[in-house]
Amino acid sequence: MEAMKHPRLSILAWSLYDFANTIFAMNVVSYNFALWITDTHGTDDLAYSLALSISTAVVALAVPLLGAISDRYDRRMPYLRGYTLGCVLFTMLLGTVKHASTALIFFSIANACFQISNIFYNALIPQISTKGRMGRMSGIGTGTGYIGAIIGLIIVKPFKDVGGYQAAFIPTALCLLLFALPCLILIRDPSSGPARVTPRDFVRGWKKVSQTFRDARKYSSFFLLLLSSFLVLNAINTIIAFMSVYAQKVVGFTDENIFFFMIICTLFAVVASFVFGFVSDRLGALRTLKWTLGVWILAVVGGIFATTQAALWMIGPLVGIALAGTWVTSRVVVAELAPRRKTGEFFGLFGLAGRFSAILGPLVWGVTTWLFSSLGVMRYRIALGAMLVFILLGLRILRRVRMPEVENTR
Repeated sequence: MEAMKHPRLSILAWSLYDFANTIFAMNVVSYNFALWITDTHGTDDLAYSLALSISTAVVALAVPLLGAISDRYDRRMPYLRGYTLGCVLFTMLLGTVKHASTALIFFSIANACFQISNIFYNALIPQISTKGRMGRMSGIGTGTGYIGAIIGLIIVKPFKDVGGYQAAFIPTALCLLLFALPCLILIRDPSSGPARVTPRDFVRGWKKVSQTFRDARKYSSFFLLLLSSFLVLNAINTIIAFMSVYAQKVVGFTDENIFFFMIICTLFAVVASFVFGFVSDRLGALRTLKWTLGVWILAVVGGIFATTQAALWMIGPLVGIALAGTWVTSRVVVAELAPRRKTGEFFGLFGLAGRFSAILGPLVWGVTTWLFSSLGVMRYRIALGAMLVFILLGLRILRRVRMPEVENTR
């Protein structure tokens, strides 16, 4: 396999992609765009929710099909390169627009490209790692990603301080491109087959995905994982998107407070990523994921009842730990459940659960804050309570998932 001729270089290049795309996730989705569109432009939370939901709906329709096609040709990199460059382009365009409506369209496209690229990036794990070390590999990538989030915040802050939230977008796009390049250039697919998608490939792709759904009983644990992930990610994706808004509206964080709050959360996520990588290999990714959801429950309950800035500062580290644990362990669980020739398809279907959750979760948040707008900041606590319900239901279903014997005997 060409990508494994220099395994350490491949691991470094793969991890740097996590470094790159987390800069986008933090600087655009979680921080600057959310505040720019709702605060500076005065756009309602529901409009931002709709932009997230629509872009995610497009991804939800495309990803399982693209995953199946990538499995057919054993190709990941052409798709990863194309969608990464699309994300870079439309993030740069965000730095030039004047109208909120245009910004929401460009954000939707950039976010869709970002989400699709992550599917193909995650599907590279079995290619650059071995089965017994996938947890550590995932932890290295996730930890490197959160380091990227911190560095990205620091790099972009001077631009934002001078030019406002919008000034953060072009530097963010350039950082994404710069740190993604090693992965895009150095990682090679094991196959040199065609990457061009034809109408016949779409038909075959749909048939392959349909067959997997028909074989649901054969892959029962995987489909339980999909359902659990759908519920849990409703909460997580929404919390990430509205975290800065919640901190500002509910406990009165200033922009400077939010910046350092993000840094603190991410520092804990960095350490937790490496720890969870080793723990998941030792105790099993599924068991570790269950414990991670327990941390999420503590963090969300704390956020609902937080009445002071000090309380939110204490909850921030829990969010960082839980977020890291979720990303490290969940993609290892998928990789261990997936047959070798269905890796892309399974990650695509897993991405489908995440994408549909990113449609419903923000909509629930937006509609809740709109329905209870007369209650002032209490509407945000109610919306966060809805996210807690998603996590509790997801944990209940996750307990029914059974891993292959290789994990149960560890």
